[in-house]
Amino acid sequence: MSLPKKIALLIGDILLLYAALAGALLIRYGAGEFNTSFQTHLGPFSKLFVLWLVVLYIADLYRPAALRSRATIWRSLIRVVAIAVVTSTIA
Repeated sequence: MSLPKKIALLIGDILLLYAALAGALLIRYGAGEFNTSFQTHLGPFSKLFVLWLVVLYIADLYRPAALRSRATIWRSLIRVVAIAVVTSTIA
């Protein structure tokens, strides 16, 4: 995979992580307290997101062959999510 494609995939992952955080906070706290809660959670979750992105990279999910087979994608994602949950709990 070319470097621009890898960077686009990485940017997409970052955008989705922060969108998921914003969505969860909006559901939990509502629009009235969104700005305060987002600022409170931004630092800790940014650290976790960096850790998760490193785990995704180490698991080779940014390699083209990893994206070809649905079975491979799901198997890798399940493994990576389990690792991310454990490392997030420890961190």
